[in-house]
Amino acid sequence: MSALNTRTEQQALLMIMVATAALSVKGIIAKFVYASGTDITVLLLLRFGVAVPLFWIWYGFQRSREQVRRQAAVGMSARKQVGQLLITSGLFFAATYADFQALLLIDAGLSRLILFTFPVFVVLFSAAVNRSVPGGWQIIALCLAYAGLVIIMWQGNGMTGEYAHRSEGIAWALLAAVSYAAYLMYSQRVMRHMSSALFSAASGSLILLFMVAFYCLQGRPVLHYSAEGAVWSVVIAIVCTVVPFLLMHEAIRRASVERASRVALAGPGMTLLFAWLLLDEALLPLQIVGCVITVAAIAWLEKLRSADP
Repeated sequence: MSALNTRTEQQALLMIMVATAALSVKGIIAKFVYASGTDITVLLLLRFGVAVPLFWIWYGFQRSREQVRRQAAVGMSARKQVGQLLITSGLFFAATYADFQALLLIDAGLSRLILFTFPVFVVLFSAAVNRSVPGGWQIIALCLAYAGLVIIMWQGNGMTGEYAHRSEGIAWALLAAVSYAAYLMYSQRVMRHMSSALFSAASGSLILLFMVAFYCLQGRPVLHYSAEGAVWSVVIAIVCTVVPFLLMHEAIRRASVERASRVALAGPGMTLLFAWLLLDEALLPLQIVGCVITVAAIAWLEKLRSADP
């Protein structure tokens, strides 16, 4: 591997880690939004209502580079690009709506645990598309990483008691995982023909349109919100949407969706750390062990990937 490729891979890895850290606090902040009396529809509308203009501003700074990429992708028609963007935006809208519905019904820890099964679906989708079977060691390492996640969330995070029987919440979280995996897989395909900045801005705009249309189809119900909830929603828009979207999309364009999903397995551990720092939640010894197991498994997956010809 050349020095340039190595540097690009390292930059992509750093982007994925920062994006994962930003996404890991979303569930915590969403709980603040709900506690303030603000409903899910307001959160969804404010999240992308604030994020979309920022995406387009960033694209404006990156426009000269995008013109170069557009010249290299002459073969893709505008109609086909719009069709692909509609598919990715629909998938992300489904993942987002299902995720926030799950947070309404079950504990944040349990919902994160189920959501972070999405790397498993990425592996399955990738195997189906490429008509290949993942290596045995990769499967073992992935299972080990997920076992670490189970340990992280096992104590005091909704794995027992009434939350374990909230089948509807679990179903929403699983739908979010499948939709998010499909979104990541398809977005990499779309970004072969456009920059990550343009993809973030265009797909974000379509996601916002999906959310407005969904609100109208519901008969435009009365929106419940508070000033505190609106502020937390703006925080989610900037910290948990704009920053991770731009970084993750660029990392996927530079590296691969499979690598992004593997590194993102560190997300629940980061959520646990932020909950300890921000909410004064107890950090139990067994949970620390789970974090170590997950990080070690991710490192093993990265090593297996480097050794894969």
